[in-house]
Amino acid sequence: MATLSSIIKLHSSSSFPMAVIIALLFLLTFLCLPLPSYSTRTVPVQEICSKHTNPAFCTETLNPKSGSDLQTLGHYATMDVAHLHAFQTITDLHSLIANTTDPQMRQRYITCAIAYDDVLTRLQDASKALDSGDYSGMNSGANYVIVDAQECDSKPPSADPSSIPKNNKNLEDTALIIVIITGLLSQN
Repeated sequence: MATLSSIIKLHSSSSFPMAVIIALLFLLTFLCLPLPSYSTRTVPVQEICSKHTNPAFCTETLNPKSGSDLQTLGHYATMDVAHLHAFQTITDLHSLIANTTDPQMRQRYITCAIAYDDVLTRLQDASKALDSGDYSGMNSGANYVIVDAQECDSKPPSADPSSIPKNNKNLEDTALIIVIITGLLSQN
């Protein structure tokens, strides 16, 4: 790429008009600027959360990043909030597995821990899909997270006194935020 000094030398050693040089500099500068895209559009948190089944949870979750573009909100929901919920749940599950004496509950927690290992993988895949603009892949990953969390809740026994049912619901709600953001990112 030509530097400004080489362009000036070119001008002084040839009959290259200064207007052409200025036009080329302008064009070069314009081409180096990022073009606006839908992913950099800012969408109010209220607009996103109005589509959620639990708007209060959604608003509370996204408010720390209010005013951010969709790409940033997608990363925040995927890698910060959902990943934190999943990691905390896995930590709780491992503690419950080690300390639960009821064999049925222990088996439930083991099954849930396996599902949550999948959740972490799916969240990483969703984040990679977001980075590459593969919103269908991101949507798919978020929907599988919901399925995995619901599967954990469906295992007997149904009465679980631990924090796992609440953790599952928080993860489902966070994954739904990701699905909503993905839908907005997919619109052109």
